[in-house]
Amino acid sequence: MINKLSGVFKNTFYSLKIRNFKLFFIGQVISVSGTWAQSFAQGWLVLSLTKNNAFDLGITTGCQFLPILFLGPWGGLIADRYEKRTILFFTQSISAVEAAALGILVLKNDVNFITVTIFAFLLGMVNVFDNPARQSFVLEMVGKEYVSNAVSLNSVLVNLARVVGPGVSGILIETLGIGYSFIFNAFSFIAVLFALYLMKKSELHSTQPVAKMKHQLRQGFSYVYKVKDLYVPLVLMAVIGTLAYNFQVTLLLFAKQTFKLGAGGSGLFFTVMGLGAIGGGLVVANRKAPTNKSFLFVAFIFGLLLTVLSWTPNVVLAYIILVPMGGFSIAYIAQSNTLLQIRSKPEYRGRVMSLYSVAFLGSTPVGALIVSWVASVSNPRVSILLGGIATVVAVTVAFFILNIKISSTQSYS
Repeated sequence: MINKLSGVFKNTFYSLKIRNFKLFFIGQVISVSGTWAQSFAQGWLVLSLTKNNAFDLGITTGCQFLPILFLGPWGGLIADRYEKRTILFFTQSISAVEAAALGILVLKNDVNFITVTIFAFLLGMVNVFDNPARQSFVLEMVGKEYVSNAVSLNSVLVNLARVVGPGVSGILIETLGIGYSFIFNAFSFIAVLFALYLMKKSELHSTQPVAKMKHQLRQGFSYVYKVKDLYVPLVLMAVIGTLAYNFQVTLLLFAKQTFKLGAGGSGLFFTVMGLGAIGGGLVVANRKAPTNKSFLFVAFIFGLLLTVLSWTPNVVLAYIILVPMGGFSIAYIAQSNTLLQIRSKPEYRGRVMSLYSVAFLGSTPVGALIVSWVASVSNPRVSILLGGIATVVAVTVAFFILNIKISSTQSYS
């Protein structure tokens, strides 16, 4: 039994034996914790400045992801053309400066709704280039053999950060003040910048940069359109990302307006969901490469749990449901990400992952406005229910479209 458990442990974490990825993983745990702290603080700040206006929260959240919606594919093209490690040096440094600047303004009490929204938009501009570079950089650190495990562990660290970040932010808000959540995020970027600096370039599985040519964006769209196993997961993610993955809006409103929780209790919503997501990520990390069937299954269960959450009568039951919901939500994200990376040709991988960012994050501006409007004219429960039903319906349609390839694991690299 001990040997078996030891084997499971090794299989779950085997990509961490690669030095570059280990450095990246440790740096990201700290940095992404700061990012989640700022995300929670930003939402809390907007609600404080606008007297709990749900639609204004949707506007700020939407503006943060608006650049990805329109410029995401261009960011992916940049990731294909230039060294991804260099891109990340620039994007992470700029993000640190922005967090520090906003934190100082908040501490000086020199901030309003428009100021926060502008900073959210600027952060979105940075993420246009950061997201595709960071996601496709995972494969360059570990190689194709370990990419499924590395992507899953990367999802685990994001959700470990989701556990730590909002919790730290809630404590900082209630003790020192909201501005310190942004300062905490600014300092957290030092960890990932140091990790990038320590990496050995000779150990990276770098792909040959794509030479600058005309119509490269169009070529990327054309390539995806021709491969059903790429465009179906992308369209499905766009639907789910628009209506279900707006937790910055739906969970915050659910906690603050439905259950009348303070900053600490609201942050605990994200913490509990993050704990479940860590468990889900570890399970996925211990499994082989995902299939169409497996990623559709976890998405369907996630939709069902989201629907159940919308009907939860009390906060204790809501905390309980958030645990498995977090697990299935991250399992779906990790499996979708892995499928797209292993099925993409190397010269198109940056553009494919930028379309993934557009589907997952770029859909947020539209989704944030929709769910915040629904919450404002009805209540947060209805906005959560909308996401659950949309997910179940979209997965059912995708199942029939992919039925003839339901066990496909083919790689197109």
